[in-house]
Amino acid sequence: MTHSDTFPLRGQSVSWALPRAIAAVGGDADGRRSRRVSAPSFRPSVRASHEPPAYRRPVQLAREKIKIGVAIFHFFDLPTRRSPRDKMSRSAPPVGNGAGRLWEELLMRKPKIYLDNCSYNRPFDNQKQMKVRLETEAKLFIQASVREGKYSLCWSFMLDYENGKNPYEEKRSMIAPWKEIAEDYCPPLEVVLSRGQEIMKRGIKNNDALHISCAIERQCEYFITTDDKLTNKTIPNIRIINPIDFVREMEA
Repeated sequence: MTHSDTFPLRGQSVSWALPRAIAAVGGDADGRRSRRVSAPSFRPSVRASHEPPAYRRPVQLAREKIKIGVAIFHFFDLPTRRSPRDKMSRSAPPVGNGAGRLWEELLMRKPKIYLDNCSYNRPFDNQKQMKVRLETEAKLFIQASVREGKYSLCWSFMLDYENGKNPYEEKRSMIAPWKEIAEDYCPPLEVVLSRGQEIMKRGIKNNDALHISCAIERQCEYFITTDDKLTNKTIPNIRIINPIDFVREMEA
């Protein structure tokens, strides 16, 4: 039904167009309705479209970005993702690929440290000096952290030698048990002795050079000492640090 079929055109009378309009809605030419029908709808038809309105497009884009992010997370399979059974136990291994296991090993790896004989004997020094007292507190805090499993401690034959020469039985008996607490031990290897000679060329004494060589041989990351002459030295493959600075760095 068109506009010209229902309404009169210019120059046409209403009496001519009215019967045709009545017939269009279901009546006869005399104006009687033959059956009850609803009047035609004159609302303009809207073409169906799958595109969302303009105000919803940013929301859809945001949801798509979230879906992409979740897909990337599951692809790399970070170690924080666990199966329902693994959630029941903290010690259970994570569900994931090789990248996830490697990431967990890096996170769970404990810093490996080496304390020289000066650090072990610091609590027996004169505690009236503020520097000595602070270094003592830092050293005791480090040892408590070793017992808690935060750090991996290394012992060596040089610590056995120097602690055995200590004339005070009380000091020897309090330091010696840390050999059993340590997770690693460095024996007197030939490579340790030769490296010690190279370290001595940097102006470091014989015993100190062997201590540092033992720490490097066992792949320690930190050599902790209270000797200011050593903390000013730079040695490849290891960091020489004061107990106070070590605690400040680790606990920051």
